[in-house]
Amino acid sequence: MKIFKLFLSLILAISLLFSQDKKINVAVLKFDAKGFEPAQIDVLVSRFRVALNSTGKFNVLEREKIKEILMEQNLQQSEIAEGVGDNVQIGKILGVREIITGDIGKVEELYTVNVRRISVETSEIVQTASADYEGKISGLLKVMEQLAYKLAENPSEKHVALKVEQEGKQEQGKKQKVEEVVDEETEEEDIFGDLYKEFNIAKDPFKDIDPPKIELYYPSMKNNGYLRVSNRDFELGGIVTDESGIISIKVNGEAADVKLGLAGMNFYKKIKLKKGRNTVEIVATDLYHNVGKLTFTVEVK
Repeated sequence: MKIFKLFLSLILAISLLFSQDKKINVAVLKFDAKGFEPAQIDVLVSRFRVALNSTGKFNVLEREKIKEILMEQNLQQSEIAEGVGDNVQIGKILGVREIITGDIGKVEELYTVNVRRISVETSEIVQTASADYEGKISGLLKVMEQLAYKLAENPSEKHVALKVEQEGKQEQGKKQKVEEVVDEETEEEDIFGDLYKEFNIAKDPFKDIDPPKIELYYPSMKNNGYLRVSNRDFELGGIVTDESGIISIKVNGEAADVKLGLAGMNFYKKIKLKKGRNTVEIVATDLYHNVGKLTFTVEVK
């Protein structure tokens, strides 16, 4: 009897483990937005779709595939009402487990973004996410991206809110920092100015700038950069710090082509591993040619 209970417990534990690792099939549908150009909405939703897929928690149906399936059914998203029930009907036609939709609005200078995950089976809202942002419209690209990561980080939470630092405050902070640096340099020139002139010393204004940082959001790296997987097909995605870009990705010393996102900050790549241990190296550079490097090992069982 004890053996049977132990066996049953093991089955339940394994089932739970596999259910947690299984990706959710979703379709990202149109977002309701007023006061925006259609092209702007397409770009913002596309950024959200790509970021969500790259988290590794969701299988996101491609936009072109959605169009193809709807055309086969003689339907278009624009021809169907915007109610939740109709979106769910689209989800059933597309054969996905969940649909994701939302809205983007503007109140004076404040942009608001709301995202909803909806179960196709029950028509219930599974999860919501929201963000408020004040700044240039191009800054919404990063907001959409971060909302996707937020959903993937906490898929079981009913509501997640994204705290976005206002662009004006960021610029003010940067300006204050620059002023402080200028003050320090002015003070240094007052003390060592003659020495700089005498020995023709050119100060490097970028010597204290940190190299770009590379952060992986898929996979989430643990155990000091060592990962064990069972499949040779490996998905790699991440982001580098502002004003930086990936210049190379190498697998076992061989370069792998990588498709860069907007401004080269966001990257996503499918790579083929060999059996046994594989070394993956990602190199990024910033505007001042400072180089950042991330190296980790992936073992294929």
